[in-house]
Amino acid sequence: PLRGRSLVAVARSGHVNRGRLRLKSSKHAELVSVGALRAEPGWHNAGYIFPDGFVSRVSFRSSVALDQLTVHECRVVGAGGEHWPAPTFTVTAADRPDEPLVAKSCTGCWSAVLRRINAVIQARIAEGEDLPPPPKTAIAGPEYFGFCQPEVAAAIEALDPARAVCTEYWAGKAEREAVAAAVMAGLPPPAFSRPLAMAARM
Repeated sequence: PLRGRSLVAVARSGHVNRGRLRLKSSKHAELVSVGALRAEPGWHNAGYIFPDGFVSRVSFRSSVALDQLTVHECRVVGAGGEHWPAPTFTVTAADRPDEPLVAKSCTGCWSAVLRRINAVIQARIAEGEDLPPPPKTAIAGPEYFGFCQPEVAAAIEALDPARAVCTEYWAGKAEREAVAAAVMAGLPPPAFSRPLAMAARM
């Protein structure tokens, strides 16, 4: 079942943890289809793997009924997508099924979700409704797609059991694990030669 616990998006101060955002909320997505691996550029990075055909669903604030949640379906589209041969990311709200939001990244999609909600709020305020102003928030797209959830990450990782396809991702995971082990041991985190911050903006 979907568990929409909060309407508050991740703050822009969410920081990078070796290719991943450090989470500040508890959004939970339902995995519908894990999809299939692609080895071409753009289909994985140091923080995440984006399987072709991945589908998840998550509850988030409606832009139709602002005081309610609605299910948003998140997809990673391959051939036929707007950004092919790179992945195309889409988010479609259940109450606006004919108006999918399309972007080059997870965060691009979810930023568009926020912009659409904020535009509705602004329009209703302009019409005289007594509503609070739109929240000034940013959003972590990978979290709302479900890519940060351990069970979703495990299902995706199982697509590459030999760790031979998504090599940048596995290197990033090894670095995250090394940092975590150092922290647990009370040691300074190891230094790495390549920055992984770009992954967090996906």
